[in-house]
Amino acid sequence: MMPRIALGLCLALLAAGFCATSAEAAKYTQPPKTDLSYDFASEQNDAWAAVMADDWICPDGSPIYGIRWWGSYWTPSAPKAFTIYSDNLKGAPAGGIDMFVVYVFPNVPGGGSIPFDHPDTTNTLGEWRFNAALANENPAFTVTKPTNPTVTEDVYSYYVDLTQVMGTGPFLQQQGQKYWLLIYADHDDVNKQWGWHESDVHRGDYALQAVEGKEELGWYMPCGGHDMAFELILPEPGSICALAAGVIGLVGFAGRSRRRTP
Repeated sequence: MMPRIALGLCLALLAAGFCATSAEAAKYTQPPKTDLSYDFASEQNDAWAAVMADDWICPDGSPIYGIRWWGSYWTPSAPKAFTIYSDNLKGAPAGGIDMFVVYVFPNVPGGGSIPFDHPDTTNTLGEWRFNAALANENPAFTVTKPTNPTVTEDVYSYYVDLTQVMGTGPFLQQQGQKYWLLIYADHDDVNKQWGWHESDVHRGDYALQAVEGKEELGWYMPCGGHDMAFELILPEPGSICALAAGVIGLVGFAGRSRRRTP
């Protein structure tokens, strides 16, 4: 058996090396598009709702502890004149969201009236509702609109630690399974919209949108097909370092206990 001092030293060196060099790990990423780009409405606002969902395939069986995504605000042409995406509309000031809602759904293979894969919203695998302050909104970059380069829009990044949402925890997933992520903002400002920002890469299926009042359409691909910007995050290094420190402490405690044993 490895001597206690040698074991403790090895653990300490391992923890110190990891904590000094590791960075936050994204187990799945679709980075945001930072040039000419759109945001797609994903909100519940004044009895009107439009939601976006995008898919991923689990690369391994490790749980998801955090989610990062990007989005922006824009001004409709008139109060309540909501649009499904932010084309050629001026930006709106940040803030005013009451809460964010995040869902994870399993996949339904395409067929019948919906010929492409889509979320099975009858089977909720994960649900997180949290105050907007918990989403850590921060300015990220500014984009221009593809149809009107004179119009700019500020894009913000968001991050939620799922373990900090009351009554919930990390999302446990299965390797190789296909899931759908749905994120929407809940607010009451009739002069403002919030949308999920698009990604600059295409992975899996295109993102889908569903709009309240257009149930006959069901899920559809807006604007010919886009992907949403998001990342699925592993535990932050601090959590792992704390775990390592705890293990080291237990090793030391066990050694002291053995010394006190007659």
